[in-house]
Amino acid sequence: MSDVTHRPFSIRLFLPEGSPLGLTVATIPGWAGSVLRCRNASLPALLARPEAQRPGVYVLQGDDPNATVSQAGLSAYIGQGTIVGQRLPQSARNRDFWDIAVVVTTADTNFGAGHFLALEAIMISEARAAERVRLVNDAMPGDGAGALGEADRADINNFFEQVRLVFPLLGLDLLRPQPRVPSTTASHAMTNATVPENSSGSVEFCIRRSNRIIARAREIDGEFVVLEESEATTEKFVSNTYAALRSKLIKEGALIELVGSPFLRFTRNVPFSKPSPAAAVVLNRNSNGRTEWKVTDTGETYDQWQTGKSPPAPNPEETA
Repeated sequence: MSDVTHRPFSIRLFLPEGSPLGLTVATIPGWAGSVLRCRNASLPALLARPEAQRPGVYVLQGDDPNATVSQAGLSAYIGQGTIVGQRLPQSARNRDFWDIAVVVTTADTNFGAGHFLALEAIMISEARAAERVRLVNDAMPGDGAGALGEADRADINNFFEQVRLVFPLLGLDLLRPQPRVPSTTASHAMTNATVPENSSGSVEFCIRRSNRIIARAREIDGEFVVLEESEATTEKFVSNTYAALRSKLIKEGALIELVGSPFLRFTRNVPFSKPSPAAAVVLNRNSNGRTEWKVTDTGETYDQWQTGKSPPAPNPEETA
């Protein structure tokens, strides 16, 4: 599948139970699909909906202490049913980890069971490639699952792209690709890929120690990504709120020791929710990422860059 295409769009959220914590029905104007999301307690309300009496794909998602940092501590299962409201509760009984259930279906009869078999296969494949959750499906659906003609395959691929747009708005990132960073530059190595046009991924931030850049990062599609081959100090400090996160990255091999060096090295691009956790992992202490990270080319802090405030001009008396 291609990367998500970023373009303006609107979405309609309907709350049948009158509560933001209850059942949510999400649709995009002009799109025949519907995405229903509920917490555990609202599953009966979801199953009572007419959408649940149609073919569809469902997702069960919940916390998982064995999931990695990149998987956000979450597990998920993806399935489908000819009548999705009958298949979903059977699957939910066999999987006690979930606290969110999602159903993807359509408001018309143009898509049948074969289309949703194909959609299930696409969603499993994309979720595995994204690695944002620990997918507990035992196997991929067979190659013949939902065997469709060329036109129908194109239709279901387009349908999937709408699903991938809606899911993050409902708190589900399992289909969202990992952030991509720019291709290799003369200054340092990075993986080959492209940056979404609406991201700020073209701006590089860095942290320096002893006049040397030890870590580089880019903000891509809403995530603050510390780049592969960046380094993290091994100095020990009194307090680091993100010590457990750093330890987990070491355990997972995302940070490795360098023989004879006082630094650890990032073995892959690691996305963080914001600059401060990234700075704390790099510096091994509590850190304000808005001031620790600086634009590599200009020396502006992240905060100055984001808010458009220039650094204060030097005092002439101090520079005389």
